[in-house]
Amino acid sequence: MPAQIHKLIRSANRWRDRYNPLRGLTIGRVVHLLEAGERGELAELQWVFRAIEKRFATLRSLVKRRAAALKKLDWDIKVVSELPAGASETQAEEQRTFLRERYETINNLTEAIGFLALAEFRGLSVIQKHRGADGTVTDLHWLPQWNFIRKGAFGPLYWNPDAHAIGAESLKDENRIGSDTLPLSEFLIREEPMPINEVALIAFVNCGMAKKDWAAFVEMYGIPGAIITLPPQIPQGQENEYKDAAQQVAEGASGALPHGSDAKFPGVNIRGNSPFKEFIDAEKEDVVLAGTGGKLTMLNEATGIGGGQADVHSDVFDELAQGEAAEISEIFQKQFDLPELEARFPGQPALAYFELAAKDEEDVDALTDRVVKFHQAGFQTDPKEVSEKSGLHLQAKPAPTADSPHGYALATRNLSPVPLGNRTASNPMAPSVALDLSPIRKRLDAILQISDQEILSERLAALAAELPQLARDINADPEAAQQLAAEMRQAMARGFQRPEVTQ
Repeated sequence: MPAQIHKLIRSANRWRDRYNPLRGLTIGRVVHLLEAGERGELAELQWVFRAIEKRFATLRSLVKRRAAALKKLDWDIKVVSELPAGASETQAEEQRTFLRERYETINNLTEAIGFLALAEFRGLSVIQKHRGADGTVTDLHWLPQWNFIRKGAFGPLYWNPDAHAIGAESLKDENRIGSDTLPLSEFLIREEPMPINEVALIAFVNCGMAKKDWAAFVEMYGIPGAIITLPPQIPQGQENEYKDAAQQVAEGASGALPHGSDAKFPGVNIRGNSPFKEFIDAEKEDVVLAGTGGKLTMLNEATGIGGGQADVHSDVFDELAQGEAAEISEIFQKQFDLPELEARFPGQPALAYFELAAKDEEDVDALTDRVVKFHQAGFQTDPKEVSEKSGLHLQAKPAPTADSPHGYALATRNLSPVPLGNRTASNPMAPSVALDLSPIRKRLDAILQISDQEILSERLAALAAELPQLARDINADPEAAQQLAAEMRQAMARGFQRPEVTQ
């Protein structure tokens, strides 16, 4: 079915293959097209947008760089951090599994994400869901932007199969996206009210005119002209020969001049410096400003592979990709996840959702360090949450239950002498560690005395939220660090000799 529809669209638009929208493209026509776009007449404007994306090098590089940064992100199906009242973890996992199966069935998910990203440049991206015999979505088929019309700048969209430059009032209601014929639930739509291509279109025409004048300037003054002074007293009857020889040399040909002639080459400076490059660079800066959110680093030369401005450029586009991924994720969540979940789990709230890595991934080493510190402080971490953040599949160790009826255990260090076979040795660090952890231990001991489960959960959640700051406070001036330094100094003074032990 998708292939047949694609053929119908190509057939209806075949006439555009022989139409070049860049012929006669002047600033006056650009203004006319932009005004038509504000009225919702998108066919001509969107066809021009496609053409300049292919031929304007600055715009093309922006499209490619932003798409490449977006493709580096990975998608995942996640569960909401806090389950609503009445929802269970079992329901959340069922929804997560169901959504993952639905997304893995889509044959062209990466292509669809890339097309939705084009809305940043063209202002509009529309994708139609195509389903298999069992109703499962198998393809997300993108629809050409020039096949749409809308009533006014913010009115409803209409399908314009022939892509003619007409108004929406010429189409029937069955062509409206959201009608009974074209239900809104069968589409993914992303809109951008301030598309980059509107800025790029003006810059493209201005750069084209400047390059045309620049080419004429080079043709006239690129090859320095010559001024030939003929010798006095030219023999009678040889004036034309002298003139022809002077003209050949002036036009750049090799030859000889009569004795006494003079040739001067004034060069292009006689006309002053050309302003064309500065003008074109200014137009390109406007496009880069619009395409990078005000960051001009793309215009600077890189200082080397893997360093300098090259890294700065990559950071800029990665940052843009993270923000754009958040918008695309939200479109999938509202326009794909919700209809699928409502059909499969009627009456249940949405507990799982699609995410295109819209947030900066936490450094695994830093995360591991934090988890170790929490465990040293006596707290357990949620293996599911750590697995999600680190990308590693972790399994939890069985939690102690004898001293922890509520499921929360405090693992303090043993302050008594440590048995070593039939010998014992004291732990000199234990008092310092216990002193560092005593504020947390006292608060947790007091909380665990609470019998009301609701209040207990609230107090534990509040303490968990304060743990990062408490850890920072402890690490700012730990008593254990001072004790450790003293022990190390004593060990060095003894020549790292073993302490005497009792047999």
